[in-house]
Formats: sequence, structure tokens, C-alpha cells
Amino acid sequence: MFMAARAAMWDTKVPVTRAVQYTAKSGNASKPADGKMEAADEASLSGFDTRQIPSAADFDLPDFWDEGEALSGRETWPLAITLNIHSATHFLDATLKEEAAVPLKLVVAFTFSTPSTPTLQAMRLLGPGELEHPRLQTLLSEAGKYAQQMYDALEVKLRDEDFRRNQKARNKFAQR
Repeated sequence: MFMAARAAMWDTKVPVTRAVQYTAKSGNASKPADGKMEAADEASLSGFDTRQIPSAADFDLPDFWDEGEALSGRETWPLAITLNIHSATHFLDATLKEEAAVPLKLVVAFTFSTPSTPTLQAMRLLGPGELEHPRLQTLLSEAGKYAQQMYDALEVKLRDEDFRRNQKARNKFAQR
């Protein structure tokens, strides 16, 4: 679930918007007696003015649907690892039968503020029983290694997909 959420956050683009408000000309606007107005006066009476809008009534999307800025913070989305603990061993990716037979599960979430160092964000021990402190430290260390490997593989995949998508968009634009 965390990998899917991270991939979805990676693909999310925030479109650039521009505030737009239509302001109708007021009926009491006074014109000079000769009917001539200066250019500066005409510009200030525009009904479609986007320069100084106190509160936007509507917005315009100058970008296309696939353009925009990447969502900030997408690099720091956490990844979770579930260690299935059975006596002196642990394993990942348990089947339904294995999951039912395992007495303890350790769910650990890591973020990667720097690509080479996982930071522990959350941990939960599920099931009846307990772990001794040295064993828990060893399992957390192992989970950090697994999370680092998963992070590295996912980053490569996401960056390749991002490059492929951008290259495809550039080729499509060049054909126009």
C-alpha cells in the first residue's frame, strides 16, 4: 500500500493557476464631456482585469492536464516493511497461510530524507508475545536494510517512468 501511495504521489502534478475575476463596468462611471478618454483611463476600466484581484472568483489553467509542478514532499513519502517473525527467523511477503501461522509481525515505516539513510518513523508489534530489546534492535536494523533496497528499486522505477513519460510528451509535441 505504501509503495502504491508513493507512486501515486510521485505522479501527482499541481497545475499552475491564474486568478481571474470579471468586473463589470459600474453604471456611474463618469466620462469627460467631450467623450474622449485617455489610454490609461481605458485600461483601468477593463472588465477582464487579472492584475490586481482582491479575491479570485474563478481561475484559469494555463497548463495542460499533464503539465504542472511535481507535488512537493513526494520524495519523503514513507515506505513500510512487515517482518513476519517466527522463533529465531523472520521473512517478508507472507502468504495467507504463513501469515496465519506466524505469531508476531513487526510493521516498520521509514522515510528517506537523504537517499542513503532510512529514518524510522513508526513501528508496531502485532500479535501475542514480546521481543527482547537486543532482538528488536536487530530486527529494526534488518528492516532498515530491506527498506533501503525497496527505496532504491522504487526510485529507479519512478525516475525511469517519469523520464519515459516526459520523453513521450516531448516527441508528441515535436510532431505537431
